[in-house]
Amino acid sequence: MVAPRSAPRFWDSLAVRIAVPALVGFALGFAMSEGPALWADDPTSRPVQEIELVIPAGTADRIAAGEAAPAIPDSLRLATGDTLLVRNEDAVDHQLGPMWIPADSTGRLVFPRTIAGRYSCSFTAEGSFGIRVEPRLTDFERFVYILVAGLPFAAVLTVVSVFLWFTRKNPAAVDGGQPVPHPD
Repeated sequence: MVAPRSAPRFWDSLAVRIAVPALVGFALGFAMSEGPALWADDPTSRPVQEIELVIPAGTADRIAAGEAAPAIPDSLRLATGDTLLVRNEDAVDHQLGPMWIPADSTGRLVFPRTIAGRYSCSFTAEGSFGIRVEPRLTDFERFVYILVAGLPFAAVLTVVSVFLWFTRKNPAAVDGGQPVPHPD
């Protein structure tokens, strides 16, 4: 089957030879910048969230026996503006830093600024719980990261595309001045 004639004419335009590779380059930059952040669940690049930490029933008994509490991580990584909701399902009151969480109740802790450290707590065998709060990326910072990743791709793809366009339009310039018949 013969390809339609409009496609080669469209691609033969210098503007298209510049615009399409530039768009593809920036799309690659977007994928490289935002993709890993989404895949890794980076808290600094997602919207503000409420993170729930559940203290299961029987945690105090396990801690007293020298065992680790099930399903409780030893630290959390959050971003500024996030809220930590601690739900105590144990029959014993628990503490996390400045929060006192009575049995069968919840406590909230909002993190308006960055911190990194360990809070004293009563629901881990170590007696401490790590919390790291990182600054949330602004839209401008995310845009700059996309530019930094996409600009080199766009530049290389555009230069190659324009070079191929130029060699197709002027084959004598590439072949040492000897005209080469062009198959049409």
